[in-house]
Amino acid sequence: MSLLSVRPSSRRRRALSRVCLSGLLLLCLVAPAVALPVLQGGLDQPSDVALRDDGRRYVLDGVNGRVVVFTALGERDFSFGRPGSGPGELRLPMGIAIAGGRVYVADTGNGRIAVFDLRGGFVRQLSLEAGAAPVAVHVAGGRLYWSDRARHRVCALAPDTGRRFFCLGERGSGDGQFRFPLQIAHDDAGYLYVVDVLNARVQVIHPRGRRAYAVGRFGLAPGRLFRPNGLAFTDDGRLLVGDAYRGDISVFRDGAFLGLLGDESGRPLHFAVPVGLRVQGGGLLVVEAKANRVAEVDLARTRVLPQAAPKAPVERGCVRCHVAWAETGEALRAQAQTPAVASPAMCYSCHHGAVLDSRRRIGRGAQHPDAHHRRETPPPLPRRDPLPAEFPTRADGQLDCASCHTPHTGTAGETLYTGHRNPWLRVANRDGDLCRRCHRSRQSLVTDTPRGLNHPVGIRLAPPPPGVDKRGYANDPRLQKGLPAALAAGGASLDRQRRMLCQTCHQIHGGEGEALTVLPVKGAELCIACHPRQHARDEAEARRRGIHPAAFELDAAVEIGGRRLRRVDCLSCHSVHGGRPDTPLL
Repeated sequence: MSLLSVRPSSRRRRALSRVCLSGLLLLCLVAPAVALPVLQGGLDQPSDVALRDDGRRYVLDGVNGRVVVFTALGERDFSFGRPGSGPGELRLPMGIAIAGGRVYVADTGNGRIAVFDLRGGFVRQLSLEAGAAPVAVHVAGGRLYWSDRARHRVCALAPDTGRRFFCLGERGSGDGQFRFPLQIAHDDAGYLYVVDVLNARVQVIHPRGRRAYAVGRFGLAPGRLFRPNGLAFTDDGRLLVGDAYRGDISVFRDGAFLGLLGDESGRPLHFAVPVGLRVQGGGLLVVEAKANRVAEVDLARTRVLPQAAPKAPVERGCVRCHVAWAETGEALRAQAQTPAVASPAMCYSCHHGAVLDSRRRIGRGAQHPDAHHRRETPPPLPRRDPLPAEFPTRADGQLDCASCHTPHTGTAGETLYTGHRNPWLRVANRDGDLCRRCHRSRQSLVTDTPRGLNHPVGIRLAPPPPGVDKRGYANDPRLQKGLPAALAAGGASLDRQRRMLCQTCHQIHGGEGEALTVLPVKGAELCIACHPRQHARDEAEARRRGIHPAAFELDAAVEIGGRRLRRVDCLSCHSVHGGRPDTPLL
């Protein structure tokens, strides 16, 4: 990232030094030119920030379901909220605003707007229509405006009672229509500005609720918008629009493009997915979702870098994702060596919550190995199963995102996960079919193979019916009730017959470690979820329960199953996929 270098006041330098020493600001460069602070304190893909009159910054930490508050000097003050659906709990929230001593949060996953006081005390929640997905909130002129990702509209309501004034918009590309509205701002005349993400524009709404005009047109070159997300007005009336894919900030005045925001050396400022912008007191806060931080820029030390306006806008359609097909400059051509749908940056530009929310999966944790997500260590054995022809690879034989996903499919993307019916899969994945096509040697079921192979694939988490062979059913009554809560929370799933399958233990996106498990294996968390009786916290408890102790170091390394081990854990003696037949995975 390129940050604007400035020289803070002596008071601010002393404060920054204290904060840097405390380790709360992770970007504090001690040099003749000192970069302004970056707020970063355990954030996980933040999406928005709101400002209090006293300078405190309320950062919406969406994946963690909370609001983290920093002081004006960048020190972490306190936090409030937690994941969930109860009063004061948040589920993948996207937007935040402060007005009249209240904090308003677009509680996207719960389809409501949560209201807190300035210290984080829960006040009330504003209920919305069933199926609504609020992704931004903005308070102006005694009204609370919110954008609805689900119904492609912008609504206004009373912030104290929730009474609706109007809703404007529907899905489409015409005047007054939206394709995923997001952040909202207003100018001095009371006109409302709403980001229209996939239409690549900012729509302007008259204070009485009718559409006035639009700012920006679709394209990749400077002067156009590609994935607009964040927007804010400067004190002198310039409109700033952040592009989540390109990472730059475009500057407009009265609808006309002025240039890109740059530093004093004439270089454009670039950010890691700038999804939220806020201006206060000559400073610009930029929420960088992909970098898990909020950057601060002194606008007085920036320059607007004029750019040659493109002759004509690029038509939308396929180019919305396939940037390599667009008529662009050589710089963008160099970034598009493959169709852009196969790049994580393109996927994330929609999946960080603006269009779909996959922040719990593609934005964090381990990802299935491909050209963009390589393993830290090579696999111990060469691949044993050939790749099926229906999964295309790059010219170098590497998988990429487009190997498994494509919008050009007739399968409707059938998947295991309820509520996520179209992940654009190349083949249906109703019962883990997709995994089995690539991993045929791993697909055997317990019900038709000896014990010891690919545990626990095929085991039904249900009570066996009377008179039916109990083989293939869980013995533990607790497991006969379904997935343990820890597995379900990690994204585990069963097939349509309540049988365990690959995705019961493995998560293609957002898994733990190179094994892509839904829970960690280092501390045996994955094993313990289903086998708590075989777990002991220490040697004394293991003796009391009559089980072998685990999680300890040996005095000397030993060789078991062809592996040299120094630490004893569950997998020292058991192998989930390599156990000997007719043994308990030994």
